[in-house]
Amino acid sequence: MNVFKWVVLVACFCLWIFLLKGQSLTQMEQLFSEKYAANLGSTLNVVPIISDIDGDGLNEILVAPYGVGKLIMYKYEKGNLVIKQTATIPSSSQPIYMTTGYDKPFVRNEPRQQTVIVVLRNFDVLCFNSDLTLRWTNNVYKEHALTYVEEVSGLVVPYVIQTKVNGGVILAFRTTQDWYNNNNVGFEEDLRVTLNRTFEEQKEDLMYDDDNIDQETVDHMNYYCLSIKDGQVVWQHEVDDDQDYLDLVKNTDVAGEYKLSKLFGMSYKGAEEIQWHEFHDSIYKNLPHQWASFRDTQITVSHFSRDLTSNPETYDNSRLEMPGMKVQTKTKIDRITNPNVVVIHQKNGLEAVHLFSGKPLVHLSLRATSDAGSSAFADINGDDALEEVFVNQYSHEVDVQNSGEDLTCMVQVIAANSYEYLFSENACKPAMRFDLIRKKDKHVIEVLPPLLVPAFERKSDGSELYNIVVINSDGLLTAVGYNGKFLWNSKVSRLFLAKEDQTHKSNLALFLYSLENEDQKEVQPNNRYIIVQGSKNIAVVNLNGDLMVEHNIESQGEPVMGPVFGDLSNDGNNEILIVTATKIAAYNVRVIQNVSFLPVCIAGIIALISYNIYIIAITYYKKLE
Repeated sequence: MNVFKWVVLVACFCLWIFLLKGQSLTQMEQLFSEKYAANLGSTLNVVPIISDIDGDGLNEILVAPYGVGKLIMYKYEKGNLVIKQTATIPSSSQPIYMTTGYDKPFVRNEPRQQTVIVVLRNFDVLCFNSDLTLRWTNNVYKEHALTYVEEVSGLVVPYVIQTKVNGGVILAFRTTQDWYNNNNVGFEEDLRVTLNRTFEEQKEDLMYDDDNIDQETVDHMNYYCLSIKDGQVVWQHEVDDDQDYLDLVKNTDVAGEYKLSKLFGMSYKGAEEIQWHEFHDSIYKNLPHQWASFRDTQITVSHFSRDLTSNPETYDNSRLEMPGMKVQTKTKIDRITNPNVVVIHQKNGLEAVHLFSGKPLVHLSLRATSDAGSSAFADINGDDALEEVFVNQYSHEVDVQNSGEDLTCMVQVIAANSYEYLFSENACKPAMRFDLIRKKDKHVIEVLPPLLVPAFERKSDGSELYNIVVINSDGLLTAVGYNGKFLWNSKVSRLFLAKEDQTHKSNLALFLYSLENEDQKEVQPNNRYIIVQGSKNIAVVNLNGDLMVEHNIESQGEPVMGPVFGDLSNDGNNEILIVTATKIAAYNVRVIQNVSFLPVCIAGIIALISYNIYIIAITYYKKLE
């Protein structure tokens, strides 16, 4: 009995020490690693898609590698990817974007097959059936346009767009004739930044950026709706150099003008009373808005109304209640029963275009306050005012111990419509750190784009509040609450080696991850995690700042895009897919919460120690007798 007692005591003590050091028993297991091909010189590599493409109830992975000339559909079987279907892509151009979606409305008890859309660099659009047979092709943009692609995004919708047009493909391009801003140059390579001009030197240029007609029209998005049946153009909103000033630009929300007036001290009529656009509630429903790289451009459908109370967005939830129904990704879009707009989150902000005619409805200018920065926009604290969360994304040498006043180390929050400062937090050094002997720690650091994470609390109306999480190149995470209160610090391995005056690659940053499919049911906060993707490591951190697991991916190479999440193994949990220039690898995360182990260990240790003291005391008194 005594031997067993001491074995249990030592085991429990060792487990306690392990948990304090390793934080959890969570495991990350590699499912597979296969050869792949990506273009290191471009930000427009095709992102793989994990979804049930052919309607058999099991998810597949769809990829379009660079330079291969094929569209490949894999299924996962016992640690390997098995080719299920392939299709040929014309060798005259390279794929830069891919999306999938349902082209027919949901019908109970009928399997749903998805349509695949691939966009090539020469603006060719290819439409494939679920078995990857080619349905149609179309060159959506003018052949004579000698432009670079900056942004591209697309969406397949099953709605009746116009008379006799059932289902459509919505596409958006941003093109430019400025080679400095083409897809082969990082989005941060703005002349104002690379030439290291001071704020005063930039001031005049910044003041007139939004008034430069040619600049706006050249850099504006082009929108198209193609019939899902034959690829014919249903409507288009196209912008070129020789076109007139756009109504879409004229409809820019006054918040952008007001911010400029505050920033540069210009007189602005009505600056004291800024009214949000008449679609205020509809816009807020489609926030947060965050754009840090060309990969962040996204399209979705929504219902816009001047009065959402009397004319709300409605959903068909019947399919979610079907017993035994496995809901795959891509089903959330067509659950909206009354969509009327296409919402685009893109470089210049948020735009809404009428779904059935292509007419521009709203353009809300949401550009980062800092030239070299990255911003996220949302009503983070529930005060019905739009806040901007931004960092000065600039890599330079910092004395970590004395970085309190260094703006490049700060994550800052301001009121987006009034430029009013709200709060900030240092992201270069741990908060409340006490060093008896301060050592000089001076090296190059860069603070990466902020991540807005739903808070555990909610507003009285049930809508979400957002906490802020940022990470620097050293791997230090800093979390700040929606009310400006410091929450926690956490440390993972170095993301990358920062170099002076060089901004990071946008694929190395923070990403919100959930174990569950968000289309199946509302994901609880304790099932959400933060994925940290670095050049050599990937880590999982929970929303309390606990490091759950960290895995070395150096053998795969440096990732070329953000991680892709999906239930590839069809076990009900989302896997993490990593894409590098030469490899594609998937990892399975098995989360074991440490919060349930630690109290048990402590209670066990206390109980065993108490029992041992009791035995010693009894033995002692027996000897006295």
